[in-house]
Amino acid sequence: MEPFEPYEFFESLLQRGINPGLEGIKALLKELGNPQDRLCFIHIAGTNGKGSTAAYISGILTEAGIKNGLFTSPFVTDRRESIQLDSAYIPEPEFKRVGLEIKKAADKLSADGIEVTEFEAMTAAAIKFFADSGCAVAVLEAGMGGRLDATNIIENTAAAVLTSISLDHTDFLGDTVEKIAGEKAGIIKKGCAVVTSASQSEEAYAVIKEKAEKEGAELYTVKPESEDLKFDRVCFSKTNESESEIKLAQAISVSNKYQKENAMLAVMAVKALEGRIGKVSDGAIKAGIEKTFCPARLEVISKKPFILLDGGHNEAAITALKDYLESKLGGKRLLGLVSMMKDKDYKRAAELIGNKFVKIIAAQCANPRAVDSSVLADVFSPYCKTKAVPSPDDALKTAFEELEDYDALIVFGSFYLAAEIRPKLTKEAKVYSDEENLETCLT
Repeated sequence: MEPFEPYEFFESLLQRGINPGLEGIKALLKELGNPQDRLCFIHIAGTNGKGSTAAYISGILTEAGIKNGLFTSPFVTDRRESIQLDSAYIPEPEFKRVGLEIKKAADKLSADGIEVTEFEAMTAAAIKFFADSGCAVAVLEAGMGGRLDATNIIENTAAAVLTSISLDHTDFLGDTVEKIAGEKAGIIKKGCAVVTSASQSEEAYAVIKEKAEKEGAELYTVKPESEDLKFDRVCFSKTNESESEIKLAQAISVSNKYQKENAMLAVMAVKALEGRIGKVSDGAIKAGIEKTFCPARLEVISKKPFILLDGGHNEAAITALKDYLESKLGGKRLLGLVSMMKDKDYKRAAELIGNKFVKIIAAQCANPRAVDSSVLADVFSPYCKTKAVPSPDDALKTAFEELEDYDALIVFGSFYLAAEIRPKLTKEAKVYSDEENLETCLT
């Protein structure tokens, strides 16, 4: 009998695709003894920013000495990135141990006609590992939606965090912001703290507020004071019976307005739970945010040549990337390397950002959901020069052959692309997260 390889096992489940609903994860966790019942959760859902917000929360808890687990997806650097204990990847032996437990349970369910998906298996692996490790808090990022997301099998939700909500996964979640917000707000449980931002659209905020009131959950609203949000001293004060405001002062190195808001949501979530998890000092908050690293979120891979990696894949994320390019790299000759999934609005992405590039190299990820590179090249062709290549490896080789004619390489469109290409990008270059020394990068 060949030794069990957890990486191969989880990868093999990708072919089963997406299966919204709680039946599979419920059956899987039951086979494992319902480990979710032994944990307290902070649950994060939203269209954009939920992975960063979850990572910030975990970072703060780690610095405060509160044992915590973090589950996020998709991974960029290593599959173990999705399951972390106190801000460190799950150890290889534990990943193998818990992976084997998941496989045995999944095989038993398969014999009964229940096919567990990759996301369900990873969610169950994370929850089992966190329960076995005795975590005081488990931080879960929802995958898609919320109400029917596998992570929503939990009941002991201490805080539900709703990040920026916009149109995405419309085939599954609905074709309006209100419908999508309703699905995301499905993570709100009776009596939990609910954290969101005043920058939500009126439609999304109204849905969140209504759901919070229905569940008897207290709503905490982050109200950014300015784009120059700063973070050393934290003032936390109630503004009325159902809403609270957080104000932050002193400088901290959070690079852009989107990450600043995500960091504020994280601080608000932790502060809202102090009565339950214990006092969290300002120093732990500052250190937790400063030490948190989120790969492929406007990540500067190299200064020279200048290379930026971003996994954003929906309209809001592509708009954020466009804003970044306009503000930081305006007037520069940009070479793009893109791959996107079939269920994303890649035509809209081309409309939004295509004219920011002199040339786009389109590639097709190994993921079965990826758009054919020739189709992607055709979509971008009205806005810039394009070239279709069969794989990210070929695209990267082409990009480096041509990069001397450009000021910067922008790799974007998918976290799956980021996962495939990042090791090669970073092999010879030091990683510079976010905007570190960006003003001098192109001199």
